[in-house]
Amino acid sequence: MKINYYSDTDSLYIDLSSRDSIETREISAGVNLDYDKNGGPKAIRNAVIRNTVLR
Repeated sequence: MKINYYSDTDSLYIDLSSRDSIETREISAGVNLDYDKNGGPKAIRNAVIRNTVLR
C-alpha cells in the first residue's frame, strides 16, 4: 500500500496494489475507487481532501 498527498490539487491517492486500473467509479462525492481487471479494488482517490477529512 502506498499513500500520496498532492498539495497542489489537495488530493489523496491510496494505492492498494501494483495491478493496473481498468475502471473508476465514484463511490461518494469526490471519492473514486479504481478497480483492476478482476474487479478487485486497486486504489482510492479523494479530491479536495481538506473539505472531506478536516470538517
